[in-house]
This record gives sequence, C-alpha cells and structure tokens, in this order.
Amino acid sequence: MRGEKTLGLFFKGLCMGSADIIPGISGGTVALILGIYEEL
Repeated sequence: MRGEKTLGLFFKGLCMGSADIIPGISGGTVALILGIYEEL
C-alpha cells in the first residue's frame, strides 16, 4: 500500500518537473491540478 502511494507521488512529481520545461506553466500549478499541493 505504501509503495503504491510512493510510486504515484513519484510520477506526479515527475509531471511537475516536466511542466517546468514549458514556458508559462509552473510546477506548483500542476501540483494544484493533480491535487498534491497540500501534501507537499
């Protein structure tokens, strides 16, 4: 159970980092959309 949550959080973080490459989109915005902003 914990491993699945960690893996999911990893891939959501990967999406956040990838969003930083695109101009105008911040990692914080992606975190808010994915629903992990409060968890971070």
